[in-house]
Amino acid sequence: MKGLRVVVTYKCNFMCSNCRYSCTPYKKGAMDVQKFKREVYQAMDDGYNNYVIIDGGEYFISGGLVFKYLKSIDKINIKKSIVTNANWGKKELFNYTLQSLKKYGIDEIIIKYDYFHSPFTDIDTIKESIKKSIRMDFKVAICSTFESESINTPKDIYTYNFIKDINKNFSDIKFIFESTEAYKFPSLSHRYILKNEKVVLY
Repeated sequence: MKGLRVVVTYKCNFMCSNCRYSCTPYKKGAMDVQKFKREVYQAMDDGYNNYVIIDGGEYFISGGLVFKYLKSIDKINIKKSIVTNANWGKKELFNYTLQSLKKYGIDEIIIKYDYFHSPFTDIDTIKESIKKSIRMDFKVAICSTFESESINTPKDIYTYNFIKDINKNFSDIKFIFESTEAYKFPSLSHRYILKNEKVVLY
């Protein structure tokens, strides 16, 4: 399975110490919509045609830009996912945003949460985001980062307990495990490792 991940902005309302793209509230700019469209169509031609993931940064703080990206590829019939820190979980008005995401063909919402995100949002907000997404009939994945394969540091224990809590309270949730040391975690259930993925950076 081969797909495309497009990082469209480095601007984010969080400053997570583990961010692979070094996103902060102080970064400016976002990928031009036409460049986004060209990159997606080129990836399709190159065989990365099973899915496209829009990543960042938190592009929901940039108004309706994400919908311009989606509109530009609305004729492509592949799985479309977005990555978000889900800080919008308790905002009722975000239901309208979710409705629009569904209209523009988003299939899956990938929520990033772990110890590194915890200073900026709480678990209850993440749970509300999951509930909202499930009610709108989205597939939901949780993406979490661990420090080590042994998962025995305080940071890893926090993240692992969060995952157990989500796994207990929500069915059909997919988990994506990443590592600051690029380890894989064969001992964890629901392991999902992305392979054959083309990444385009803003």
